[in-house]
Amino acid sequence: MDDNGCDRFQAAVRAIATSANLTHSRGIALIAGLMLMASMVLLALAVATGMLLERRMAGNFGDSQLGLQRAQLAGRWADYWLQSRPHNPLDPGCSADCGPSPPIFESRQLPHAPEFEDSAWWQLHGESAGVDPGSGEVRMDYTLAGTEAPRWVIEELRLEPLQGIVAEPGEPEPTLGYYRILARGSGRYPGSVAVTETIVARPWAAEFMSAPYPPDPAGPWFCEQVPQDIPCGRQAWRRRR
Repeated sequence: MDDNGCDRFQAAVRAIATSANLTHSRGIALIAGLMLMASMVLLALAVATGMLLERRMAGNFGDSQLGLQRAQLAGRWADYWLQSRPHNPLDPGCSADCGPSPPIFESRQLPHAPEFEDSAWWQLHGESAGVDPGSGEVRMDYTLAGTEAPRWVIEELRLEPLQGIVAEPGEPEPTLGYYRILARGSGRYPGSVAVTETIVARPWAAEFMSAPYPPDPAGPWFCEQVPQDIPCGRQAWRRRR
């Protein structure tokens, strides 16, 4: 083979090698591109899933807070009603069945864990926020689509003599009552239920004027007329559910 033939052969070999290298490089680039695209798709899916999960968590938290707010609302109405009572629920002259009547229950008369009772129990035993328990008159409508009416019950814890207050002739002896207010509120989603517990003190004496129901937002408030050394109003609060 002459020199020209050798040159042409070598050129052909180099062309074939270059073409193979280009094809190999293109294949690697294609695979790398596909892997990069797959990684981007997976990353996008992960981000979208995380955002959806965070949105659901935020929605659940907001709905839980709505249930808590409505439970607190019911608790305030229970306190309003208790302060509006003109007389002690216990009749001093009673000789039998002297316990308070619903919505004030005797101590240990309620279930051990009323926060886990279903809505049917609360509808049967509880009172709706904004409704007068005696007359059934709606003083404030708290109807909210997708939620149950916030409800409350009151449990009497104990009664004790009220020190420092002297009764007028013919009037019952002043007493100091301690009560547990249990209030239930719900959100729009199933399971978004909150139950709060408030311990309140309520002095019973003829010289203390009962508050209107509901009270004027500007006051005056029942406890403002009670001497500071006498427990009155909220003593403790917690969320039970």
